[in-house]
Amino acid sequence: MPRIRPSTFRKALAIDKALPFLLPECRSIAAAKQELQWIKQECHTKRQVFEFCKLRRNHYPLQYLLKSQPFGPLDISCKRGVLIPRWETEEWTMDLAQRLVSNSELRLVDLCTGSGCIALLMKHLRPKLTVNAFDCSPLAISLASQNAQKLNIHVQLGLQNILDDSAAAALPDFDIITCNPPYIPHSTFVKETSTSVKLYEPKLALLGSFEFYENLVKTWLSKTDAFVYEVGELSQCTYVQNKIAQDSILSKLWRVGFKFDSNHRIRVVYGYKQANTTVDWSKIFQDFGELKH
Repeated sequence: MPRIRPSTFRKALAIDKALPFLLPECRSIAAAKQELQWIKQECHTKRQVFEFCKLRRNHYPLQYLLKSQPFGPLDISCKRGVLIPRWETEEWTMDLAQRLVSNSELRLVDLCTGSGCIALLMKHLRPKLTVNAFDCSPLAISLASQNAQKLNIHVQLGLQNILDDSAAAALPDFDIITCNPPYIPHSTFVKETSTSVKLYEPKLALLGSFEFYENLVKTWLSKTDAFVYEVGELSQCTYVQNKIAQDSILSKLWRVGFKFDSNHRIRVVYGYKQANTTVDWSKIFQDFGELKH
């Protein structure tokens, strides 16, 4: 990452004494000015503004300072210890919701729900959905509950480790599963993840490899007619594709596809049953991504 020129710091200082503190994270005066405006809206005193800006200099996430993050038309409350919603997740969630008919009465379960952003946005955009959401973190479930109450959106929340083999057995079947699991391998986390994320966001919601995708094929496919799982690497998509393709029963029953985000990075592995379902998933997922199996 290129160093910030001293002249840039001087220009920022001339605009506002708090502005230079934001440059290490924002990288430009324009971006820093926008952040400073948001911070001033949240703060009540100049001293608090400076305290917030100094925290940003130390890579503290803006969303934890402002206590919220827009997610589609919703404003999701954020709290340290729970993963901050990302635009990449918002993008595919919006796309998925808009593909469902407005009066859809499907049953959806959101696994690894975190702040509840996916579950709440799906329910907000398609109110007749029946939505369950689970997470293994009590802090996450508490925040998701707060978000549901604040937004007046009804979803059923539960504390559950979805990797526990008994988790799915106690639940009814669902029409579709959504999930943004921990998917960053440790080596990638160390080398490529931003300082802000490494220092302050929960590793429980970040670090993972193939375990949640193995769990999807082994446990959750039998509970659903469709799934949409966020990924961090192409290998996680091909893992799901290969596991399904190599199983004589699953191979005939399921279609599998990959979806890239608007930054042209792999973002989602999805799949749906080809027959004996309540809706025509092939029509819903048409052009959602690229079918691979």
